[in-house]
Amino acid sequence: YQARRDSVVKALRADFSDCVSFTVPAGGVAIWCETAAGIDVDAWAQRAGQKGLLINTARHYSFDGRARPYFRVCFASLTTEEMADALRRLQAAL
Repeated sequence: YQARRDSVVKALRADFSDCVSFTVPAGGVAIWCETAAGIDVDAWAQRAGQKGLLINTARHYSFDGRARPYFRVCFASLTTEEMADALRRLQAAL
């Protein structure tokens, strides 16, 4: 999964550097991204859903259901080409 992770990291840095920050994970299958101030991550996820993406925000994983400015980018199940398409859709939903 390292090649997939590296591809996603490269794309996030190139296309989302003004709106998300993240730490490159040493392992695993996903990257947690923190949105910049002023971005409603849940609204962004909803717009992404209208473009055929499923974006899990931190609200989905929180015990209290409160909104938090994070979302998860899973890179395990998509090919590099599919992930590039997904990230283009995500950017269009911003």
